[in-house]
Amino acid sequence: SWMLSALIALDANEEQNRVVILKHLDPEYETDRIVRFWVVAGLGQAPAHQREVMSRSLKDPAREVKYLATAFQDAGNDSVIHQFRKELHSDDFEIAWPVLRVLRVVAIPPLAPDVLKILSSRSEGAWHYDAIYALALPEMATAAAKESLHSFTLDDPVRLVVVALRGSNYNTAEAFASFLSAF
Repeated sequence: SWMLSALIALDANEEQNRVVILKHLDPEYETDRIVRFWVVAGLGQAPAHQREVMSRSLKDPAREVKYLATAFQDAGNDSVIHQFRKELHSDDFEIAWPVLRVLRVVAIPPLAPDVLKILSSRSEGAWHYDAIYALALPEMATAAAKESLHSFTLDDPVRLVVVALRGSNYNTAEAFASFLSAF
């Protein structure tokens, strides 16, 4: 997916590039849902492609891809926020994960309290890692910091990040530092 991200960043409008990139939105051609997710994430930042990309991706069988397209189109919609909130409150990580994944790319600040609840009520591990990543965008981190004044001590976010960072790479550390900078 990094090569497609580079192609998108270089020139997603050039016709040959566009054809290659759009092929990777087709689940029949690109069977890796993570690749499709990151292609949508890259193209979602380019308004010229947004309508076509999102209409294709709204039909994707992978929930995280479909939800990302939905978030790019309608992040402020009350029904979208309600649906995402409901899934974040699930006890099943596989239900909550697609929404946490989307929040890495599209900030939906009204969901910050729901993501914080994951940090305060779930055991460490994948739940915390993905929840912190979901709060790493500046708008999410700011909303989380405001909300957490009543529920966290100053040491809590640092401890959560240090534990979640074990074995992670530089990009993750940078994203988690963005989260911490809001506190």
